[in-house]
Amino acid sequence: MQTRRQFLMTLIAGCFVPAGTAYALPSKASGHLSATGKLSALFGNNGSAIVIGNSYRSFSKTASKNLSGELAALLDFISLSETDFVSMDNGNLLQHIKRVISKDFEHGNVTQVDGWLLSTTEVQLCHVLSLAPHE
Repeated sequence: MQTRRQFLMTLIAGCFVPAGTAYALPSKASGHLSATGKLSALFGNNGSAIVIGNSYRSFSKTASKNLSGELAALLDFISLSETDFVSMDNGNLLQHIKRVISKDFEHGNVTQVDGWLLSTTEVQLCHVLSLAPHE
């Protein structure tokens, strides 16, 4: 049986789009849409992440619906500029995110969402993804 942690890592890594797969949005898209496009590509199937993000926003007193602001907060939290996030190789980006998630657990930076104990980074990733435009 798969643990919740394994499920989340599968959500992020198992659905990971191989390097070289296009994730770019049309050139007229703003930078934050390119970043959310990349985030969406990393998740693959976004349904579970969107549910987690929406659930978090329903009880959080600090979460907003401002995509640009929440994306900026996420990038600041994971110590990447938007340019680095968008241009970074998917494999390296995934490794960076995994390291930040591990540090969250080491330092107790966790949030409970619908009975799941998630790292702050995981919650922020899901929250930003839930705010992004979807097809």
